[in-house]
Formats: sequence, C-alpha cells, structure tokens
Amino acid sequence: MLAVKTSRLSKVFGDVVAVDGLSLEVKQGEVFGLLGPNGAGKSTTIKMLTGLLSPTSGTIEVLGRHPTDQELLTSVGYVPQDLVFYGHLSAKENLELFANCMEVENAKERVTELLRLFELYEAKDRRAAVLSGGQKRRLNVAIAFLLTPQLLILDEPSAGMDPQSRNMLWEILEGMREESNITVILTTHLIETADRLCNRVAIVDHGKVIAIGTPSELKGKGKDGEILEIVLNNSPPDLMGKLNDYDVEITEHMIRFRNLDTFSELPKIVEKLNGLIPKESIRSFNIRQKTLEDVFIAHTGRSLRE
Repeated sequence: MLAVKTSRLSKVFGDVVAVDGLSLEVKQGEVFGLLGPNGAGKSTTIKMLTGLLSPTSGTIEVLGRHPTDQELLTSVGYVPQDLVFYGHLSAKENLELFANCMEVENAKERVTELLRLFELYEAKDRRAAVLSGGQKRRLNVAIAFLLTPQLLILDEPSAGMDPQSRNMLWEILEGMREESNITVILTTHLIETADRLCNRVAIVDHGKVIAIGTPSELKGKGKDGEILEIVLNNSPPDLMGKLNDYDVEITEHMIRFRNLDTFSELPKIVEKLNGLIPKESIRSFNIRQKTLEDVFIAHTGRSLRE
C-alpha cells in the first residue's frame, strides 16, 4: 500500500523550475526523507502534497485521494517550516484553540498529554511569543499531533532547535511511529537526521530525484562503501593521469579516494603513491565510511549545506 504517489510532478514559478518531473512512491508505515540543500524543491513539493500549491503538471495521490480532498483534514498532520501558533496566547491556549478547531475528542486530556510529552507543561501558561526557540518548535510540532494522523508531513521541523530538543523530537517520532504505524515524510538538510530516522531517502537537487534508496544502500557497504583521505602538509604534486584507476578528488592539502574496498585496495594505493609523494609530506591517513553527504557530492559536486 502506498501513502503517497507522485508522477512527473512539476512546479514552475515564472522562469524558475522549482520541481521538475518528480516521481515518488512512499509506502505506508515508513519514514521517507527528502534530503537536499536549500532551494532543491523540497518545501515546494511538500506544499503540493498538502494542497497548499497546485502543480503545474503531473499527478499526486495522498492516502489514495487528491491532496485537496476534505477527507484528508483529519488524516494528515503537517508541520511547516514557519511557526503557526499565536504568540499572544499561551502554549496551553494555543493547543486548546487548535483542538477546538479540529474537533478533537477529549481535547482537555489530549492537550495535557501533549504538553507533558513535548516537555512544555512547566511553560504551559507562558505566552508563546516568549518561549525559547526549542519550545516554540516543539509547540509547532505538538499542534500536528492533536489528531493522531495516518500521514505526518514535516518540513524542516528541527530548524532552530538546540541538540537536546532535536533529539527529544526524534525520540517522540520514533515512539509514535512504532505505536501507531504512521507514515512520515520528512524534509531536511541534516545528514544525521536522515541517517537516524529514515527507512528510505530521496536525494533531490534542482527539483529532481538524483538518488533514492535506504541510507545503507546509498552509502554502500563493504566494497564501494569506504573513503580514504590522505592529508598533506603542503600542496600535492601533479598527479594528473597517474591515478586513473581510482575515483580520486585532489584538493589543496588532501587526496581523497572514494568508493573503495580499502581492505583489498589500500596496499595497492600505498604502492602506487610510493615515489609519487614524499613520506614526510604526509600528515595523516583516514579511512571512513561513506556518508549521505558523500553520496550527494558524488552526484552533484556540491555540499548539502551550501
């Protein structure tokens, strides 16, 4: 069963193509991540999934329905990047107001439960405008949980959160998903978030999916899953044409070998470099696993945080 399906989804603003032929399938019960830099088209995609924007072309199904179907109002929770509460009301009053708008059953008990779950109970009577940044973000997310959704859409939900608040949010999401089997779509540019939470990840750039799979599949295991970094004390010599057998990136003070099975290939590399690079110019060797950021850079040549 699919929670979300898009086919050749596009959105154009004037001369700017924000989303370009995006086709995705999100399975029910999974945490699906849209990973990419600012301006990649993540938020535009989310706004089309929630019915806030109409696509220029393509189709969308959310829980088997069109995104603007009124039946989805009680089935889909949405946390936008922007804060959506009223600053002059307290944290408790905000939750009570939205609970009444959503016609939440046992609203009083549900509000108290969420205040405690998101560690806002001690601050429940403080005006939302004077809450800390982390508390504001937690209140923003708590509102989406007033109704237990079948699908929860989170657009950079931890932006501006301190590490403790962010970790608490992820623990809450993991617990709720295990209890109620909700589907989560998450946009982020934080590598560790996608790695920790997501069953599958789509790396997007310029409105297109450039890679998709589980974090482990994208990073690779064993062969093709490791990177060797050789840090130099000075600029490397001219190695043009001498390392063509490897996927190599050479910077001012580093030689980076990508997509390696270092157990079998390291001796060959050391032998190859012997005589090309003086031993005294080598500061350090570092072998590490490939990260999702490495995958992104390999596909686009740009850092996720640019």
